Amino acid sequence: MKTSNKIILTSAFALGLAGAAAGAFADGNNDGNGGAGEPFGHMCKHSDSTKIDMMEVYMQSRLELTQEQMPAWDATVEAVRDAMAAKQAACDEAKEEGKPENALEALDRAEAHMSAGLEQVRTIRAAVGNLYDVLDAEQKATFDSILKDMRHMRG
Repeated sequence: MKTSNKIILTSAFALGLAGAAAGAFADGNNDGNGGAGEPFGHMCKHSDSTKIDMMEVYMQSRLELTQEQMPAWDATVEAVRDAMAAKQAACDEAKEEGKPENALEALDRAEAHMSAGLEQVRTIRAAVGNLYDVLDAEQKATFDSILKDMRHMRG
């Protein structure tokens, strides 16, 4: 395939993906129930506070943290809670904004939402890194095992 054809196909794919993203944000009834038509769809349909509470209790009991490790643990839990609060605030703001007027506005909103999400991940990553640094080898293995299992329980 000629290079120009590859560029055209890649551009068409990128435009199709952008159009699909815009459609996901712009289409639907925006009824406040977190449906597919609502801005950020499934990401806003439920609160994660109960999951965070359960994760906190479960992980803390499994890790058998020492008193010296607790400040790093507390900072990690606080970072996760702050990120979830920021996510909820973004969802609430998206509901208030309603449907975007056009594809560019939809993509602008998606970019802002994803940028905020990336910043939250970076904050959580830093806190988890600090916690991970104070865990012993057995605790690290337990932590890794728990997170591996939790990735399969999303929803």
